[in-house]
Amino acid sequence: MRSCPKWKSSIILGSCSQVKKEEKRMTGLDSKSGFNTLVSQYEDDLEPAGKNGQQASCALLYKAAVASLVILAALLVTVDIYLLNYYLTHHETQQSVNDAELIERQLIRLQESYEFAVRNMTETKKQLHSEMIKQTRSNWEFEHHKRRTKDYEEQLDKIAQDVSYLKSFFPMMEDGCRRCPTGWILMNSTCYNFGLTDISGVKSWQNARNFCLIHGGDLVAIDSLEEQIAIINFLESHRDRSVINYSFWIGLYFDNEGLWRWTDGSELIEGYWANGQSSDDVRNSCAALYKEINFFSAWISIDCTSRTKWICEKAPM
Repeated sequence: MRSCPKWKSSIILGSCSQVKKEEKRMTGLDSKSGFNTLVSQYEDDLEPAGKNGQQASCALLYKAAVASLVILAALLVTVDIYLLNYYLTHHETQQSVNDAELIERQLIRLQESYEFAVRNMTETKKQLHSEMIKQTRSNWEFEHHKRRTKDYEEQLDKIAQDVSYLKSFFPMMEDGCRRCPTGWILMNSTCYNFGLTDISGVKSWQNARNFCLIHGGDLVAIDSLEEQIAIINFLESHRDRSVINYSFWIGLYFDNEGLWRWTDGSELIEGYWANGQSSDDVRNSCAALYKEINFFSAWISIDCTSRTKWICEKAPM
């Protein structure tokens, strides 16, 4: 089949358009009269067979041109879709890259914050350990000072006792060479006799008083806390450890009037009784001093006929 040259394409297309116009006009005519008129009009103008073949070739070319345009349009649409997809993919990829870079920077900052927190925690642990060591040493030092304070308190008590004992010599020094007889102890300007040994034996309250009277004195009348403390301290420091820990008669008795009185007849003002020992219904009872650490609870009341040690007192000579 022959094809039209390229430079004749416009002419062919124009001819084909004219043919189509004629066909449309023909279709609008009456099927009887119009057909006869068309036939009689173009009877003399019918072209030979070669011309009809050329018209068919032009129709094919027309269809090919239309198909090419459709293919070209489809190709353009495909290219547009490809370009759109490429743009979207590239944009998403770029966005992903930006997000990854942002996340990486945040991770770096988090890592730096974590390392900083670890360093701070390590330093804090070191400081805490150091403070704990200091606190432990402070506790040791505090316990040490507590022990030393206790020792100092004991030393002060001992010094106070020694001072009290030394003060007992001041009146004698002021009055000259006044002294106590053999077997008597000078304390606070008073001579005392303590039956501390087994040789002295034990006596009832009345026999003990008689012994004191024979030697120029009487059973002791304790009229102050200082005298109470001095007597108990002396008994603690001088008693024989091998001897049973006796009580000691003092010059206090329960009279018929229901009162505690001293041997000179004066009424008791303040006593240093042990718990339950100062009852007013202790008839026929006399008072004795029992060596007790607590100076304020060293007196007991027992039957006057009981036998125990005693304490006499008298003025120095």
